[in-house]
Amino acid sequence: KTPAGMGILANGTFLYVVNYGSDNVSVISTLTNAVVATVTVGGGPAWVAVSPDGSMAYVTNQSSNSVSVIQTANNTVVNTITGLASGVYGDAVSIDGHWLYVASAGVVSVIDTNTQSVVATIPTGGNGYTLVSFIQDSAFAYVTESTNSVAVINTATKTVAATVTVGGTPTGVAVMGLMKVSTVAGGYVGDKGAATKAAL
Repeated sequence: KTPAGMGILANGTFLYVVNYGSDNVSVISTLTNAVVATVTVGGGPAWVAVSPDGSMAYVTNQSSNSVSVIQTANNTVVNTITGLASGVYGDAVSIDGHWLYVASAGVVSVIDTNTQSVVATIPTGGNGYTLVSFIQDSAFAYVTESTNSVAVINTATKTVAATVTVGGTPTGVAVMGLMKVSTVAGGYVGDKGAATKAAL
């Protein structure tokens, strides 16, 4: 119950839907539009990010402040990542699958997916529910902040390179697929407090 975030495999075959109210994930076959598996995860799952190769799904657990790692081949939890900043919410995987960024209240935890451990924390500001999205080559990550802004993270230095003011209480972010950082990057941010979208 209370479905929240969702993610789909790159080949489009299965959809993973996190159920905040029942502490599990529903796996839906897009061929039959039916639930084919239910995976128990941590407390209060809020978001899910699927690795580019489709082998793993990373579920943020807000209540237990952890990430459940689901192996999609058999839909089982193979690890639980802890040591995150409090208030985990959104997450995203880099295009090479090496880095998982987990957005919390004012902090992003950087996880090495090879070791499945936190290797860095990046202060971003804000204190509400935050989401994160990568530009296509993963050179930058964009994080929504409750301070009516978006933090732009340089993933090479793991620091905030810029902060962009948007509308009231931004709740979602998506980055247009662009192949090179040198081209003009565009992102759209949904604002809960105002019926607008801001182009970055």
